[in-house]
Formats: sequence, structure tokens, C-alpha cells
Amino acid sequence: MNKLLIHNKMDTAISGIHPCFDQSLSDWKPETCWTIPPSNTVEPIIVATNERSLSLLRNPNFRCARAFLRASEFITSDGKCLTPLFYRIAAKGGFNTANDIDTPIVLSLIMDDLRCSGLSPKMMSKLIKGLKPAYCTTMDEATYLRDNSWSIHKLKQIRTKNRRLIKDHPEMKFIGVIKGCTTAQIQEHVSELQSLGIEEFIFHIGDYIARGNKYELTCAKEFALAIRRMVPTLYLYGIGAKEMIQTFPYVDGIITLNHIIEPYNGIITDAQGRITRVNGYDPTQKHIDYYISNLPPMDHVRDKDVWNTFLRITHDFSNRKYGSYVSLAYLINTMPCKSQITLSSVTCMTCPLCGRGVC
Repeated sequence: MNKLLIHNKMDTAISGIHPCFDQSLSDWKPETCWTIPPSNTVEPIIVATNERSLSLLRNPNFRCARAFLRASEFITSDGKCLTPLFYRIAAKGGFNTANDIDTPIVLSLIMDDLRCSGLSPKMMSKLIKGLKPAYCTTMDEATYLRDNSWSIHKLKQIRTKNRRLIKDHPEMKFIGVIKGCTTAQIQEHVSELQSLGIEEFIFHIGDYIARGNKYELTCAKEFALAIRRMVPTLYLYGIGAKEMIQTFPYVDGIITLNHIIEPYNGIITDAQGRITRVNGYDPTQKHIDYYISNLPPMDHVRDKDVWNTFLRITHDFSNRKYGSYVSLAYLINTMPCKSQITLSSVTCMTCPLCGRGVC
């Protein structure tokens, strides 16, 4: 096996690629790829029981390729039984049919610790058959920073559950949810998901930024960069604030519920994208976040507030400052015979971006 040696400084980010074929790559020029940014995808999380959430998908100007539906709404708090809501929707032919929605749905298995630990592949199969999503994420589990042994135990459970789930549903397009409490665990889980044929990946960043803890945010940055080095398509789940978008500018997309959370909490975006606050908003009212299971009544939230907020988030993401970063996996996709090329474990030390932790 010959190692690809490229000596140009701008090409060193791919110097760790080991091609598994003898074809000459002398005509391939990767320099232009450095000006290609990640994609600009913002996809909404929707809440099955909330009309304000569903109104976004019914807006005639809504153009997202898909939306994420929380599976947690259709199972009991222990993850072991289905709710009456599930049976009502299943009886009507699935989520899209029941709600007169055309947007393809991703069934998100990202949920609270108790539910995801109790959820089995068998229960998941019932959800898939009843809700009829176009996509589904892989299984979630509770892994905690500073608890290495617990995370190892949970990653073993995820591995078993995912293999069973994917085997039972060969027709389903799965999106990988990446778990782990160390960079090594994160990398190992990415490799495991790739071995199952996964090509799109989600990192639940909301777990790390919700409490504003500096240590957790530092870990989130390290983990996100480690994933970015390994995968062609990476989405962050649970993010929407402009500051956080700019903290992770190198991802391909974000998955957000902020278009619901912000208007409910009194943060209103007008048609020009300016953030204001509604007169008469009661600051003592309980705020909602990504972790609330059932959204309260939203009589004070208007459809246009949800729409304007979503447009502002989309604008913020598409205008983030990402420089000329592009993932190593993307560069591989531009090479001839890419299907026969694999990433090695060689770390690029002279990449012009390496000083910032990405290459």
C-alpha cells in the first residue's frame, strides 16, 4: 500500500490518506476545495402536541428538506410503553398524514436519560412502523463527563441496540447520534457508526451548553472538532443562539427548537430580523428549554413570531464566519475512486489550520 505524499503546504491536510489502489492522482488538485464552506442547513425540531410548532411546517414559504420529531412524546417516562398520542397518530396512517404535513420527518431518539435507557429496539420498531418517518436517528444513551466507566458501559449498550435496530430496518435511512465522555470514546463511537453504514452524524451540543459551564463548553468544542475531522456531514442538535452558532462555525447544519423557545420566553424577532421583547411579558412565567417534555399553552405566541425567529436563526447560521475550513472527509469525496480510500489514524501536524485544532 502506497502512502499519498503531497508536499504543498495547502495539501498537507490530506497527507494522512492511504489510497487502496494504484491509480495515479497526479491530475487531482485539492486547492480549490479550501474555499468551499460547509453547507448552510438549519432544520427545526417540532413538537407533535404544539400547534405553534406545526405551523412552521405548514408555512407556504418553509423550504427545509426535513424536520426532526421528538420520539420522547410518544413513549412513557420510563421508555417502555407507548402513549395514547402514538396510537392516535398511528391509526391515522403516520405523523405526516395525521397532521397534513409534506415535509419529510426525522424521528429523533435524543431524549432524557430515563427514557433513552428504557427504550428498546423492539419499541423503536413499533414507533417507526406507526409514525412512518422518512429518517431515524440511531439510539441515544446517558453518558456523563468525568464518569468514564459508566460511559463505557452505556456505549456497549448503544452498540448492541444500534446493530439490532439497523438490522431490523434495512429500508430506513439512519443518522448517527454520537456519544461518549472522552475524545477517544467519541472517536471510537464515530468509527462504530461508520461501520454500520452511517454517513450523516449528529452531536447533541445542547447537553454541554445548557448550563453555561466553562468546562463542559470546552469539552464540547474538543469533541465537535474531533468528530469534524472524521465525518463528511455533521449537525449540532440543541443550538440556535448566534453566539453559539459562531462558536461552532465549521459544522454543516444545526437542529434547533429555539424558534419555539425564544418566543415563549419573550424574545421576539420582527420581520426585519431584529430582536425585541413583547410589552407586558411576564418575566416570572416559567421559561421553557430543550428538556421540557410537554410544552405548556402558548396563547401569547404568534405564528409569525415562530416564523421570524426561524428565519433569523437561518440567517445567522448562513452568515457565520467559517473562513475557508473544509473537513478532511470532504476532501476525500473530491478524489477519484473515493470509495476505495480510507482515513488513517495519522494526525496532520503541519496543516495550515492545525494550530486551530482542525484539519
